[in-house]
Amino acid sequence: AMSEDNFSLSQSFKNEETFTLGDVNGDGAVNSRDSYGIKAYVAGISNEEIIADAADFSADGTVNSRDNFYLKACLSGNSSLSDFESSNQVYSFKIGGVDISKFVIVLPEGTAFDDNLYYCYELLWKYVEKATGVKIPLAYGETDSANAIYFHELPLDSEIGERLGYDGYIYRVENGNLHFYGAKRGNMYAVYEILEDYLGFFFCDNSFTYTEKKRSVDIAEGTDREYVAPIKFRHVLHTFWGSSFRNYYIARRLNSTTNSPDSGTETYGTYKGTRLRNAHSFYFYLGMGAGVMPEEGTLNENGEVMSLADRYYAKYLDGKANGYIYDIVNNPDKLNENGAQPCASSTSEYEVLFSGLLDSIRMIEARGWDVFLNEGQHVMSFSINDGNKYCICSMCAAKANGTKLTLRSSYKKELAYYGGEYELSEDGKSATFKKEGYAGVYLDLANRAAKDIQQYYPGAHLFQIIYNPQVPETVRPCEFMTMCYCASITGCSYHRYGDNADCVGYKTPWETIHTTTEDEQAILKWIEYCHESGCELWYWMYPENYTYYLFDLPVYYTIYYNITWLYEHGIDGIYYEGTQDSGAENCFEHVKAFMAAELEWNPAMTLEEYENLTKKYMKAYYGDGYEHVFRYLQYLEDAARATNFCYTYYCCAFDAYDKAYIDEHYEEMRAEAVKAVEMSDTGTRGLCEKLLMNCELLGLSAAHDRMYTNGDDASRKVYEERYTWLYNFLKDNISKYTYSANAAYCGLPASIDFTVSPLIQIYRYEYRNGAH
Repeated sequence: AMSEDNFSLSQSFKNEETFTLGDVNGDGAVNSRDSYGIKAYVAGISNEEIIADAADFSADGTVNSRDNFYLKACLSGNSSLSDFESSNQVYSFKIGGVDISKFVIVLPEGTAFDDNLYYCYELLWKYVEKATGVKIPLAYGETDSANAIYFHELPLDSEIGERLGYDGYIYRVENGNLHFYGAKRGNMYAVYEILEDYLGFFFCDNSFTYTEKKRSVDIAEGTDREYVAPIKFRHVLHTFWGSSFRNYYIARRLNSTTNSPDSGTETYGTYKGTRLRNAHSFYFYLGMGAGVMPEEGTLNENGEVMSLADRYYAKYLDGKANGYIYDIVNNPDKLNENGAQPCASSTSEYEVLFSGLLDSIRMIEARGWDVFLNEGQHVMSFSINDGNKYCICSMCAAKANGTKLTLRSSYKKELAYYGGEYELSEDGKSATFKKEGYAGVYLDLANRAAKDIQQYYPGAHLFQIIYNPQVPETVRPCEFMTMCYCASITGCSYHRYGDNADCVGYKTPWETIHTTTEDEQAILKWIEYCHESGCELWYWMYPENYTYYLFDLPVYYTIYYNITWLYEHGIDGIYYEGTQDSGAENCFEHVKAFMAAELEWNPAMTLEEYENLTKKYMKAYYGDGYEHVFRYLQYLEDAARATNFCYTYYCCAFDAYDKAYIDEHYEEMRAEAVKAVEMSDTGTRGLCEKLLMNCELLGLSAAHDRMYTNGDDASRKVYEERYTWLYNFLKDNISKYTYSANAAYCGLPASIDFTVSPLIQIYRYEYRNGAH
């Protein structure tokens, strides 16, 4: 018996009655036609498909003449269908032909309550009981049972452990026993696969679990399955606000764990992210490096002696409060700006950065946390801040632009640390650099730190993000670097990789959007250079709309095409930043996040498989009207493709969606959304009404001139009724669907002005032209 358990992590549970025993042809009735269907199936004389589970009266996994006999017995009144049924989701579950009730789960001796293996046991125990009613006993080390389920944790440095990595797994059935093998989280992933592929569960998110009814299941003797996900580092959430140092963590591929990001420990081994910074770390290290640490014995505001970890954090706060060590002579506007970059050519500034890195690690260690947790890689961020305001001192600018620099005595000293190429003049008074771009300038800085940190943490890697497509001519990542190319924050979301399309990008008040061709070429070069150096290249993907929170960024198909293209060309990891705990889930944001996680786990899936899996998810999430929801999603995607316009994540609504297309298809789109609402139940109605809200906000805005300004009395009446529903719905719900940072863009008027379209009334800008 367990005095403590993790079963509270269980999601709510939804059953799906996928068949009725005896209804072999699925027409809703059990009659002689079903008996004929079994006969024809067994004899091989019919091409009509039958529902095998509905025909398998004996629950032995096959359909034969005995099943037809049992059906005839029921039809004749000699037996009842209930004689062959049970209330269980799975009537018969066997492993190697042996019923699950004969099995014991065996964990290694010494498995702790918070170990990932214990979590694996609980998952299997919990959902087998839900499916079959059988509660499998637990043993440690050994068992006298003839049939057992063994969990084996492999050392990462073993031959098999190295092959499987953190998430890979093996499971096999030998001599009537089921064996799981994995290092770190691998056993957990194997359990989830068993629960989904064999028992019919479908883990949709952290709020519910869905399952399809099955008649009989047998993990056959001789089953031997091994899987290693081909792409690392999957689904990312924003979680690093404030002094709690909440973790950047990667959700499990099926997005259903409920780990609290506030926890200071690995929760059952399921966290996968770094402690502290995920990418933008320079400003933190400058604050830490420049700050003054309170002496040992210093009291906090509560009169208690400060812990070592708290003293380190106070050191950071002191550095932050007193300004960072920037090259303020050349760049006075950089002081105290998190989005600006430090000088990449100053040894004194580097020393502050590097000492800040070391003290940040020491703070994490003082908290009792593991430091390097990135997907099994020994990775810590040493990366540019969140912006492209690069240092413009003479040396940084010369390196970036490939120009000549007159060498002062201080510059000659800095050249000793430069890893790129340059040509000295004959008199030694100037140097002409190769054109490295700012990606190369800051990579050179990170390379230096990556080499220096080896004396403290041998084998550690540092993480650096790349924000622009300029590939350096000569600077290359060292073997202790992990690079991350970020295209989609300033890249085109309309044109997909591999399209061979004429992407032109566009200029905004913020920056110029990369063309897809530029990003393709840069990614391929970075993959080549990283792999030559022995390091990895990851890709940072932004599939979310950060301004118009009542709309999605329409990239459902772009996610598929881009991830498969990246996989085919050798990308090592995906950094997917979508749904956030700090913001709203947009209309289909959860769908995209789920599908991206699945696709990153299996990037070889076909487009048809991608769409079918989406429908399966939507059926669980939205209920019976899921087909209408999927068609509504496709209308949105078609409206986006009709724009033939380059846009990125901060698009305005009618930049991303073609206004004329929405107007033309508004009634069809609305019919799909209305039907989804009509077919919803109490658990899914709010979700479907959110789609209708999305449809009305777009559709009424696109159709405003046609239906209201230039409309007749009938069309105006319809328009006003729909507009009123939309206004009242948003009035009751808008706080759920927008984020505080969205307040500058979004707000409800005190009352409706029907002469103005909803998009203009609710948002400050209808579309970009003239708006910004």
